[in-house]
Amino acid sequence: MYPHMNGLTRWIRRFLREEDGPTTVEYALLLLLILAAALSAVVTFGQATNACLEHSRNEFANVMP
Repeated sequence: MYPHMNGLTRWIRRFLREEDGPTTVEYALLLLLILAAALSAVVTFGQATNACLEHSRNEFANVMP
């Protein structure tokens, strides 16, 4: 086995044994859900804004000669 793999294996075992492991996973999942919600909001808001601006552009195009 490679020398650096021994340290990595030891670190993984200690990480899984300690209570910090599940807490870290919970925080990572919470962060993922927050990012997904934020991305969804940005996409929805962006599409609505784009539709509003497109409508305004068309109205100005109809008014201007």
